[in-house]
Amino acid sequence: MRKQIAIMSFGLVLALVLSATSAWAADEDLRAVIRDEIQQYQQADKKKDGNNFKAYWKDGIRLDTNNKKVKIKLGGRLMLDFWAVDDSDFPGAIGPSGSDTWIDVRRARFYFAGELYKHVEFKLQVDFQNPNNPEFRDAYIGIKNLRDCWGCGVPRLRVGNMKVPFSLEELTSSRYITFMERSAPTNAFAPARRFGLQFFDVFRGGQFGYNVMAFTFENSDSFANDGGAEIDDGWGVAGRLWWAPWYDCACKCKRLHLGVAAYYGDDVGNTGSGLNNRPRFRARGGYGQGARLVNTGRLTVDDLLVIGAEVAFVYGPWSVQGEYMIANVNRPTGQTDPTFTGWYAQASYWLTGECRPYKAGVFGRVKPCCNFLDNDCCCKGGWELAARYSFTDLEDSGVTGGEMGVFTFGVNWHLNPNARIMLNVIYDNVDGGPLLGNNINNNGNLWGVGMRWQVDW
Repeated sequence: MRKQIAIMSFGLVLALVLSATSAWAADEDLRAVIRDEIQQYQQADKKKDGNNFKAYWKDGIRLDTNNKKVKIKLGGRLMLDFWAVDDSDFPGAIGPSGSDTWIDVRRARFYFAGELYKHVEFKLQVDFQNPNNPEFRDAYIGIKNLRDCWGCGVPRLRVGNMKVPFSLEELTSSRYITFMERSAPTNAFAPARRFGLQFFDVFRGGQFGYNVMAFTFENSDSFANDGGAEIDDGWGVAGRLWWAPWYDCACKCKRLHLGVAAYYGDDVGNTGSGLNNRPRFRARGGYGQGARLVNTGRLTVDDLLVIGAEVAFVYGPWSVQGEYMIANVNRPTGQTDPTFTGWYAQASYWLTGECRPYKAGVFGRVKPCCNFLDNDCCCKGGWELAARYSFTDLEDSGVTGGEMGVFTFGVNWHLNPNARIMLNVIYDNVDGGPLLGNNINNNGNLWGVGMRWQVDW
């Protein structure tokens, strides 16, 4: 009897095991079917939603489709300035409405840029500094990555309103320049933005490159050249060649930059042009607005050639940069041909150990080693000390535009990669130049203090 019971118990257990095994196998098959269905659904959903955007932050707002075929950037900058000057040698000629203290919205820009299906790019940037008269800054469409189909050596191209390839300081964005304002020579000679067609390329991972541009000097009601040489007639061509002979791939803080650039302007204001269309070179003393303390006045010109040389050196927290510019002006027969010159040299040092990032022939965004008040409120952000001297000579061959030397000392406090506070102290020495108010000889000294609060994204 016991033997029969044992046999029946063993049979029952075996039946249960076989039944469970069969059920488990069937369940595993069901799970496999479900997994296949989910995978097929996900693949179909990914193809279906490949044009959906995902949003993220990368020093600004970025929108990319899931398939990476369309990339959008939304950004802008806001710069709020305060100035106080001692203008006793130039009474009423510097600040707005004759004031020696003023506040200013120096820049209030928004831009929309992106890449469409890998080979087309665009950018539209509008400045609302004057809210009653917004102006386009960058407004161009480009074609890129042509070498993918046609081989190496095929450059990128852009058409529209953009910066003319001239001057390292001018081509470095106002978001990243070391001082509140660019130097007086750059302000006097660089053509800034113009409408035209540009070809450019970069080689060996950013170690050297070139830019070539054909453009018109004529301004429109929509586009603004944002300062620079005031040439409002004729056409021009420009080129820039730069090289980084010391380009340490293992360390972004070891760079040596050498560059040369030039632009030629023809039919830029001859005797047949109206007075207001004739070119002139002039510059402020570094205060963002107010009188141009050196100024050639309107010149009768057939053509002109401006040449610039660039050098910059970055070694860890140290940075040195300088440029020399010379403008050769060809005037009509019977008039002497003047030559104007300018140069600047600057140096900076990061107290907190950062360095100026360099890429593709220009300087970029500094990211502090530690953002302000991070790490339990212990971080102090990034601190930079800087000094610059510039000299501009606009006197030659009977043209009395004046000479001006400018000392600028600066302290920059980078709270994070997208915000900084700048403090500048400026001293100008002016000899000759245009008549300004009651200062008949326009000789004298000027000094001032400026502060900027800046955010960009």
